[in-house]
Order: sequence, then structure tokens, then C-alpha cells
Amino acid sequence: MRSLRKFGALFHKERAEQELDAEMKFHLEKQIERNIAQGMSAEGARYAALRQFGPVEAIKEECRQNRATYFAETLLADLRFGVRQLRRNPGFTIVAVLTLALGIGANTAIFSMVNGILLRALPYPQPQRLYTINEVVPQWGRFFGPSFPVNSGNFFLWRRSTAFSGLTEFVAATFSLTGIGRPRQVHGAVVLSNLFAVLGVQPELGRTFLPEENQPGHDHEVILTHALAQQLFGSNAHILGKAIDLNGEPHTIVGVLPANFRFPKLLAESPQLFKPFGIGDYDSGAQPGLGDFNYTVIARLKPGVSAKQALAQINVIEAQIAKKDSSGFSLYAIMQPLKMVIVGPVERALWTLVAAAALVLLIICVNLANLMLVKNTGRAREVAVRSALGATRRRLGRQLLTQAIILAAAGGGLGLLVASWGLDLLVRNAPLAIPRLTEIRIDAQVLWFTLGISVVAALLFALLPALRLARVAPAEVLKSAGPAVGRGKSSARLRGGLVVGEIALCGVLLAGALLLIESLAHVARANQWMDEQHVLAAELKAPPNEYPTSAQKARFYSNVAEKVRELPGVERAGFTSSLPLSGEYWGDDIDFREAPRPPGSVKGGEFAFISPGYFSAIGLPLIKGRLLSESDLGKDVALISESVARRVLPGHNPIGMHLIWRKKAREVIGVVGDVRTAPDKPPILGIYLPIWSHARPDEILVVRTAMDPRAASGAIRRAVWSVDPQVAIPREETLKTIVQTSEAPRRYETFLGALFGAIAVLLAALGLYGVISYSVSQRTHEIGIRMALGAQKGDILRMVIGQGLKLTLIGVAIGIVGALGLTRFLSSLLYGVKPTDPATFFAASLILTGVALLACYIPARRAANVDPMVALRWE
Repeated sequence: MRSLRKFGALFHKERAEQELDAEMKFHLEKQIERNIAQGMSAEGARYAALRQFGPVEAIKEECRQNRATYFAETLLADLRFGVRQLRRNPGFTIVAVLTLALGIGANTAIFSMVNGILLRALPYPQPQRLYTINEVVPQWGRFFGPSFPVNSGNFFLWRRSTAFSGLTEFVAATFSLTGIGRPRQVHGAVVLSNLFAVLGVQPELGRTFLPEENQPGHDHEVILTHALAQQLFGSNAHILGKAIDLNGEPHTIVGVLPANFRFPKLLAESPQLFKPFGIGDYDSGAQPGLGDFNYTVIARLKPGVSAKQALAQINVIEAQIAKKDSSGFSLYAIMQPLKMVIVGPVERALWTLVAAAALVLLIICVNLANLMLVKNTGRAREVAVRSALGATRRRLGRQLLTQAIILAAAGGGLGLLVASWGLDLLVRNAPLAIPRLTEIRIDAQVLWFTLGISVVAALLFALLPALRLARVAPAEVLKSAGPAVGRGKSSARLRGGLVVGEIALCGVLLAGALLLIESLAHVARANQWMDEQHVLAAELKAPPNEYPTSAQKARFYSNVAEKVRELPGVERAGFTSSLPLSGEYWGDDIDFREAPRPPGSVKGGEFAFISPGYFSAIGLPLIKGRLLSESDLGKDVALISESVARRVLPGHNPIGMHLIWRKKAREVIGVVGDVRTAPDKPPILGIYLPIWSHARPDEILVVRTAMDPRAASGAIRRAVWSVDPQVAIPREETLKTIVQTSEAPRRYETFLGALFGAIAVLLAALGLYGVISYSVSQRTHEIGIRMALGAQKGDILRMVIGQGLKLTLIGVAIGIVGALGLTRFLSSLLYGVKPTDPATFFAASLILTGVALLACYIPARRAANVDPMVALRWE
């Protein structure tokens, strides 16, 4: 109740003042009565009472300070005063609020992404106990990568460990779903029955898998995602027990997952359904050893068990497995938190964007500090008068900080709107490769972050001007004809120092942005081998039961290619198991009969299985020899990439040599150009075998047309279905789209970095313009004298531009030194360019200097056009 009375007193200040006046009057009248009682006249008693009572206004102020609501009252007064001051300077206020909104909005939007992707916990119970496990063969790392998925036989031995409350594995699979409309291909995962127990997820409808459903012949149950259930059956809740055909075999729906369920992004495609697999489905027959690394493993640690303890137990088993293997290779496991595996590829890029956004906000704060220094110059006399009347430095400083808080609050509020709009654009245009995009939103944590950076920004841009103005000597200012703050050399040096700092920060940001742009240019040049125009790639999923052997599958693909080539406007067509820039191929060992490997060595290659016409359809150039043709049907032949010829067979003519694969010698008939599995990865060691060597039920049809390939897609689909109407065609993409999609993450990061760099350059130019313009206004009298004594316009231009150029060159030098130290943290984001690339730093210096000269030219030209007579009368 007492607190309510205090709060209410804030809104009844007049009544409080009336009560204070009444109390002062009461005490004064009592003293007058006592003086009259002592024999004084009424007039004498009144004057004596006033002398004894002391200064009434000072006593009132002391009483006010003792009120419980005094701080709130003065704060409200400071807020009202701050608003009045800002309304008197609408230009400054608008510029300050808009630039703050830009900086705070950018930081809020980027932090929202970081919060959603990196900071927010995974949507599973106790996610910190979830880990992934991979296997490592050190001798293979150079050719096959640092780590591998898991051998299923090794996995079964790990289950003896006592460190885990759950250990599960799964593998990606695609299924041809028939019986419900057109055949469609769906992405799925074949899993152990305990997968959902390990994740801690319960179905929305039905149940999870039973342990016995992992036995051969008992694995014809499926669990659907909510999205797939909606696509297949709409809002029908009675789908449990219904049958769907996957790859021609009936499967019963036993569960539907919740709508908010998100499977960990560990597979190339998010699964739309899950089915158990019998032990007979394991490619390796569940035999421990080195090889057959095909399965993804998720583990949940027991409470109280550390990852280090669990890993030690597994590696004891791994050492035993390696000891029994005759190859002599080592084997061990690595464990990583599930969250870091999911977000790891984008973590460095996101924190880099956070740093860039923070630098932009810092540049804005430096700019505003400079503006406030200039603005406060005119308030020196006002502050001196207030100090002479009794205002303390603490109160004056608080008033100035209050104005900054008002600006920051307005900028923060507007910044939230900018962030909301910007975040929508960021998420909508983000590449699909970025994980957890659905988790990005503005929530309570983001609002607290916005509040925090708004306060920090206010302190950053207001503290220095406030301290400087609060230190004004009242006597000196009141004696002077004008303000005594802002004209001295120390003030000029301070403003110049702020501009130098601003340009230096801009130099760091601009150098980083140019490095990212140069990297993107290198990536684009590295993938110019393709003629991606007018090429369509369509995935085909043939019913595996109809084509059980490789020969039957190869014949089916040959028939499809022949039908497609007969279409009007189709120039070439062929099949491949893997497309460039679309992820890893089939990894296997490379061995040539004429160039055998030393014992214990390994050369890992990427194998693709192609049909005649593929290379000419996709535009991959022939370097040597010849391409695959229909006359090679049934022959054991192979083609290799240029990198294989150069790195694996140096000094040899590869044409006519024999590749040993699956114990068969295959004659090398040609060498083709290099390709990459990702745009910013080195060329692969590519091995191309005929499709009849290892045909799969899902292959990719590549068609080159004389028209827009999208216009031909309908005719191509009809041609495929004329061969077999049960074939699913889940996806069609132009090669141009594939290239753009593969480069999209890098383009996205580069665009944001370049945007922040451009904003920084603009802000630095505005800051330099403001300082030079103010300097010119303060030196108008001096300029008039110089011109009266014979100085030409060119001399004035050189003087003013020289002042700005001096600040710029100092700032650029400091910025480049800082960038040399900081851009090394960008090394993991760069391709084809070093973090200390001299050309990039020279370009950054040139851009900053050029922009600075433009910023200085406008006030310099204004100074050169000063009328000497007007300037001499200026003061």
C-alpha cells in the first residue's frame, strides 16, 4: 500500500508542492509568533524569523531530495527535458534514430538467427546427452575424409558398453510409393526399433516400433511424418492400420509423428517415413571390421556419464576390431554432441556475421558520438548557467545520458520493426542447407538482447560527449563571447580521433567483405567447366521388384534414354548415379593393374555409374581418348577424371590401362574433365563405370535440349511413363538451378558481408563529411583572411581535402593492420584466396580513400566559395 502511495505521488506533484509550501509557512508563522512573544514588533519579528529560518527555496529543495519519490521525479523531469531538447533538433534526432534503428535492427536480426540455430536447445528431452558417433581410419583420411559413418557389426559390439542409456543406428533410403495416385518417390530412414526412445519422441497417433519388428520378415510397418500423412490422407485420423506399397511391398501404418517433430539434420534429405529393418537388411551382415561404413549412430549418455568415459569404452572395442583385421590399419571412434553436428557447418559463418553487425553498430555509435560532440558545442553556455545555479555534474551528466537513452529507446523500437522485416527476408532467402531455419523467430531472448544492445549503444555514443560537456568550466564560458567547448585543439583532436577510429573499423569490415567476394569469384570460376544452359536433370525411381538384376535395370534405362532422344528439341540424353555439385559419390578404393599401390597404401576415389550420352548431355569435356558409346554395352570399360590421371597415374598414359574394381580389370577408354562434389571443394578423383556394371533402381536422367528445359519436362515425363508407368519422378531440376543451389550458401554469406561492408563505408563517409563540414564552419573567418591575403580556390580545396585525407590515411592504416590480424578467422570461409591477400587489402584501401575524398569534396568546395567580405564579418 505504501508503494502505491509513492507511485501515486508522482502524478500529484502539485499537491505535494502545496503541502510543502503550507509546511514552510506553518513553521515560519510559528517562529514569528515566538518572536512577537519575546517583545518584537510584527515587522521585526517577520524579518527575524526569515533570517533564523534560512533560505526557503534551499530548504524546499533539501526536503524534495529526502522524498522517497525524488529520484523518479527528477528522472521524469530529465525525460521531459530530453524530449524537448530532441524536438528542438529534429534533423539530428531523425538521423540518430534512423541510424540506430539500422544498427540495432541488423544486430537483432542476426542474433535471432544465431539464437534459433546455435543457442536454442534441440527439441528433444535432455538434448545435451545426445551424441553422434563416427569411425576413423587414420590411414584413409587423406582420400576418404576425416571420419566415416559406422559399420553395423562394430555398432552391435558397442551395445555392450554400460555408458549409454540408448544407442541406435539408421540409414537413409528412398522408396517408390504406389497405390495412392501417381507413383511418387519418398525419402525415408530404415531404423532400429529404439530410435524414437533414444530421441525421447512419442507419436501423435499410434505407437513406435516393437523390438521384434527388427527381425527379418517382420519389418513391414511404417511410421509417417505428420506432413506425409496429410499429403496422403488429408485430415483423416483413422489411418492407423492402413497399408501403403513401398517398392512394391505392402507396409502397415502403425504411427504418425507430431506436427512439430523435426528429425536431426544428419541425412541428405529429411525422412518422410520410417521403417524398421531386419538384420538381413544390413549390407555387411552385421560383421565387425574395417569397411562398410554406412550407418548413422545416435547415442544417449546415461546420467552422470561423461562423453570422455563413454568414448574410452568404445575405443577399447575399436582397438580389438582393428587388431583382428589383417590390413594393419588403425581404427577408433569419435563422439560429437548432436547439436554441434547439425549446426557445425554454419557456426563460423554465423558468428562472423554477428561480428560484422556489431562492427556496424559500433561505427554508428562513433558517428553519433561525433554528432553529439558538435551538437553539445552550442549548449556549453546553457550548461555553464545551470552549473552556476547549483546543478551538479552528476545531474548534468544524467540529463545528457537520459537524452541518449531516449534516442536508443526510439532506435531500438524502430530497430525491432527493421529486424522483423529483415529477418523475414533473411529466412525466406536463406539456402535450404542452413539447419534449423524453422527455429528462427523473435522471442523473449531476442527482445532482451535488443534492450541490452540499445542500452549499451546509448552508453557508447553518449558517455564521452556527456563527460566532456559536464567538465565545462562555468566561469570561463560565462566570460567568453561564445562557447568555450568544441573550438579548442583538444576538441578537434577528439573529433578527428573518432573519425580515424570509425574509418579503421570500416577498413576491417570492408577487407573481410572483399575477401568473401573474391572467394565467391574463385568458386564461380572453378565451376565454369559446365555448359549448364538448357540441361534438365530428373530423378527416376523404378520399381525394384520389376527390375531385380543390373542387366534388367540397364536395359530399362537404355529404353528410356532412347525414347527421350526421339523427342523434338532433345539433343542428348544419358543417365548417371550422381550429379556434380550434389554431394558425395560412391566412395571406393582406386587400383590399377599397371600401377599397383604399395602395400598398406590407399587411394580413395568417387565412383559414378553412367550411360552412353551422359557426358555430352551434361557438357563435361573429353580430355583424352573417347567417351562411352552403345557399342561398349556389356564390356568392362571405365573412364577417369583428369585429377586421377594427374595425381594417381603421373607419368603414365592412362588410355589402355586397367582399373581393378570388384576383382575385375576394366579398360580405361577416356579421360574427362574434373568435377566437384561441392562448389568450394577440390576436384574429386572421379571414376566413371558403365551403368550396366552396377545399375540401381534410382538413377538421374540428364537431358540437353534446344529450348528451355522446363518447357520439355512434360514431354520427358510422358516418354518415361511410356516405358513404365510405375516409375516415380520425384524431382526435376535444371543444371543451372543445381549450380545456383550449390553456391547459394556462399552467395548468401557473401551478400550479407558485402551489405555490412557497404553500410560501414557509407557511415564512415558521413562521419568524415560531418567533421570536415563542422571544421569548415568553424574556420570560416580564417578562410576569409586567407582568401583576402591572396589564397586561391585551389589552395582552399587542397587545405580542406588534405585535412580529411590525413584522417583517412591514418584510419586506413590502422584498419588494414587490424584486418590483417582479424581476417585470419575467416580462413575457413575463404576459397582460392588467402586471409592476407595483398590485392584485397589494396582494393579496400583504395575504396576507402576514394569514398573519403568524395566526402571531403563537398565541404571543401563550400569553403572555396566563401565570400571573403562575408567571412571577415562572420564573428
